[in-house]
Amino acid sequence: MDKKTLIRRTAVLIAIGICAIAVYLVAPAPTSDFKDAYETYQRLADQQDSAAYLPGSATNPVRRELNRALSAALTDTLTDTERLALAEKGIGLLADAEAQIDAMGDLAPRVTEARTLVAESSSLFDTQRVRTARAIILEASRERARLIEDIRGYSYRANFYTEEILVRIVADKGALTASHAQYLNDLIPEVEKQFDTRTTLYQELEATKNTIEAAYRGFEGV
Repeated sequence: MDKKTLIRRTAVLIAIGICAIAVYLVAPAPTSDFKDAYETYQRLADQQDSAAYLPGSATNPVRRELNRALSAALTDTLTDTERLALAEKGIGLLADAEAQIDAMGDLAPRVTEARTLVAESSSLFDTQRVRTARAIILEASRERARLIEDIRGYSYRANFYTEEILVRIVADKGALTASHAQYLNDLIPEVEKQFDTRTTLYQELEATKNTIEAAYRGFEGV
């Protein structure tokens, strides 16, 4: 190999090396896969959180109308015909209320799939900091899913009690009998207990969400 050929070959090799270095330097941030997976999870999880908060929200028009119909049927001075109409209206609203609760479960498979993507996400440099953030997020996200499932169950239970009350009024043709009144009084401790449990679940859900977001904020500085 003559001197000129050797020089040209060396120049080509150097150029290839420089190009490789340049490509390496402009490569995506090493944690981009984890970041993308997390953002997908967080978007879907936030949607599920919103679905979890909606059924019991004071600003939810379905819940507001249902509570108004139930309260009036039980406490207002009404004729049997008026009470019957309110009970039937409440039963109709319950279908919409059930659909809102269903939405929590409808989103669950997509949230689970997104959480799996976070678990399987990889980084060019999978640092201890990234692994720690991922582990915290995954553990807390599983707890988040469990809490929402519990909230969904208690929400169905609350609707069950409401439906039972309204259906009995319809069955009694709008009358609020003495035995029904006694049943309602007996039911108060259980309803209060369920309300307190749901309140605690919502508080735990908020705390778990904060844990996840704090873990990710720590990762963002990687």
